[in-house]
Amino acid sequence: MNFGDLTSNIGGILGITCGCGAGLIAVAVSGFLIFNMFRNRARTQNLLQTGTPASAVIVSIEDTGWRINDQPQAKVTLQVTPPDRPPFQAVIKQVFDVFDLGSLQPGAPAQVRFDPNDTSKIVIESLGGGAMMAPGMMVPNNMMPGAAPVVPGQFTPKVEPPPAWPAGVPAMTTADGQPLNPQLQAAMVTQDQYYAQLRQTGIEAKAVVLTSSNLNIRNYNTGWVYDMSLDVTAPTGEHFQSKTQAAIVDTSQHKYAVGKLVIVRFDPNNKAQCTLVRAVES
Repeated sequence: MNFGDLTSNIGGILGITCGCGAGLIAVAVSGFLIFNMFRNRARTQNLLQTGTPASAVIVSIEDTGWRINDQPQAKVTLQVTPPDRPPFQAVIKQVFDVFDLGSLQPGAPAQVRFDPNDTSKIVIESLGGGAMMAPGMMVPNNMMPGAAPVVPGQFTPKVEPPPAWPAGVPAMTTADGQPLNPQLQAAMVTQDQYYAQLRQTGIEAKAVVLTSSNLNIRNYNTGWVYDMSLDVTAPTGEHFQSKTQAAIVDTSQHKYAVGKLVIVRFDPNNKAQCTLVRAVES
């Protein structure tokens, strides 16, 4: 990922009334939670049967603190590489069987299924090389915009082994300096291949950084890799939100902070993703 600043991309009658009201509220809340639980379970089962399959690599895991039938719910960030569209990153909340926790590690491979019309609707089908003990419940994440239809054959990702790095120079590493899992590194390289293509063929536009999240991945030990959402203004005046990933050198991070104006390139047939080109601030 190298392009300028980018190192890659919740007494009495009154008391009785209040008590009854509180009880009714509690019942209503419980009923709502149960309704949501069954609705999400139905959505998950449907997605497992009809969703588009894809390989993925776990980027990060966070315990939400929720337990359903003594099974933990986790927030999982995934780097997804579909066979027939550009790679993308997705964040989901899913309940896992305790026996699956050993395979739920950053850098671990996974098989997923997603809604081709809305990539925020995604579920993990299996972890590692085997099926999960019991599929968890999926909660859509609205932060990831749905991918627009792409032109067939426009981009066919090829997962290649990471390139050879110069001797003595660290490539992608974790926050503690350890080499990044090869599978995750390969997925990041594939993502960057798509961004490189966008820099050549995409439409240039101005954008404002809406969110910026450090993925705790270092690139060549010169910058952190960030996941960003942006408000893009196309040359026609159209506004839309898009996402990107970029490794930004430490000395230039302030130029890409939330609220900053940047230059991007995007595919008009797939506005869900764009690539950073440069900062407007010098």
